[in-house]
Amino acid sequence: MLGYENPTKALITIVKEFTDNAIDAAEEARILPDIKVVVKEVSPDRFKVRLEDNGPGIIEEKLPLAFGKLLYGSKFHRLRQSRGLQGLGASGAILYSQLTTGKPTKITSSTGKEIHEIELMIDVNRNEPKIISHKENKNPNKWHGIKIEVEAEGRYIEGKQSIPEYLRQTAMSNPYAKITCDGPNGKVEFERVVKELPPLPREIKPHPYGVEIGLLRRMLAATNARNLIGFLTSDFSRVGRGTASQICKLAKLEGNKKPHDLNHEEMELTSTVEILSNPKGRHRKEKMAFRFAFITDTHLYPDAPQNFGGDGSQQQESSIEIYTELIRQLNEFQPEFVIHGGDIVCGGDSFGMTVEQYEAALRQAKRFEEQLNAPCYYIPGNHDLNPVTGSKATYLEHFSTDGRAYTSFVHEDIRFILLDSQEVPKDLTHGHIGERQLEWLREEFESAAGEEQGVLLFAHQLIFPPQEFQGLGARIDNTEAVLAILDEFDPLLATFHGHLHLNRVIKRRGVLYTITAAAICYPMMWRQVFVEADGIHVKSCQLELPEIVAKSAAVSPDRHELLLGSETDREFVIRRRRS
Repeated sequence: MLGYENPTKALITIVKEFTDNAIDAAEEARILPDIKVVVKEVSPDRFKVRLEDNGPGIIEEKLPLAFGKLLYGSKFHRLRQSRGLQGLGASGAILYSQLTTGKPTKITSSTGKEIHEIELMIDVNRNEPKIISHKENKNPNKWHGIKIEVEAEGRYIEGKQSIPEYLRQTAMSNPYAKITCDGPNGKVEFERVVKELPPLPREIKPHPYGVEIGLLRRMLAATNARNLIGFLTSDFSRVGRGTASQICKLAKLEGNKKPHDLNHEEMELTSTVEILSNPKGRHRKEKMAFRFAFITDTHLYPDAPQNFGGDGSQQQESSIEIYTELIRQLNEFQPEFVIHGGDIVCGGDSFGMTVEQYEAALRQAKRFEEQLNAPCYYIPGNHDLNPVTGSKATYLEHFSTDGRAYTSFVHEDIRFILLDSQEVPKDLTHGHIGERQLEWLREEFESAAGEEQGVLLFAHQLIFPPQEFQGLGARIDNTEAVLAILDEFDPLLATFHGHLHLNRVIKRRGVLYTITAAAICYPMMWRQVFVEADGIHVKSCQLELPEIVAKSAAVSPDRHELLLGSETDREFVIRRRRS
């Protein structure tokens, strides 16, 4: 149905490329699309095609490049689901028009400010836009969107392989769009059926097996990783430190080599990546060993006026020193990544922080992250909320994923799901998981089950409160809704929590629900997690700050056993049920 090899397909393809662009642009701007397509016969084998949309428009300096340069568009290299990835897009349609009629393309655009009208052609020798004319007009009605008009050779038909039929099918698959088609045989409208846009697709990391040398070159140029091991583990999906080391070894490259320094021959390590990641190259069910760290409740408070925790057991006066030692130990451990379980700082209601102190503490935590030799993923705690407004906005500026406080990622054969249990109006001590996040959680478990992945789940407050901690302040307030999802699927291996400042492991339906002690107070521990083929081995590690640990311990000696937990609370094995 599509292509430029005959006049019928060519005309449909032009409409298709312009329509795809219009729907994509409106979706990304969170605008319900309103698209008008006009096809008028100029002569028996020549037609004018005009499309108008209500999208965000394109700014003046980008307008010629967006339509007059082949492969300029951002969709071509983006690592997420999108329309129009099959060909050359709107610029390809413009080039076809130019080659068959010799006429320029008329484009009108506005972002809500001035209206820009240009006529352009494509310089095929240089792959650059050639502007024939440019006008700027006032925009009293604040119109925004794109109008594009081309004249091209084609053949207009009705029936199953026609422009109206293509637009009908497009409207069916995009029920939130209103599409009008005004063709040689009359006008037809496809009304909007729903008034809610679908969520935007999430960008993903590429899997090594599908990466060609051209994409690898662009990734190497754009990466923020400091060395080749870091590039392979952070910029690709499901590549751990062990796999990355094997890749470097087979490619005869040093793992500490800077990615930007690789030459063309060294970039051909892609072939090695394919051998290691191709299911035919190694058995799909082979489990690769890796390690990660779980830290929680750091309660960073630079220049704290006192120690907190009611009895002063929390050592905020030494929080910079504590965080510094934590970073040192983490770098010595050399994890693939770190997960922070929340209460990064001392916001919320309990510490009397000003907004300025709260924001400064978040910035300091971000600076500490930059000292880590591994990526760090965060979930918010109740003390990561603004101390005055209760908002997560400033937290999200520093630690969000696509503007959200919850996320997931896959490493080897395990899916890590990080929940935002602070969907509350302010610091209420207890947590809450909202309906939209619950729907997302179900989708994540469905994906994990379909891809035969085990799941490790992370949340600040408890999802399953044991008899020991039945108070509302220890948990999220809708535990039943979350547990209903967890009980429906098999992949859950364990959960990790903070919040209570102690070590504890509870078993429920064969799943371990674990709580980790705080870094800010006795026993000042964090978890080393070793993922092996025979199981996931968890070990508690105490900060090497004997004077500060002793000072915290001295405040409440009667609570040592409660906070430290038993030996099995500090060191245990999570069974890997995936075979």
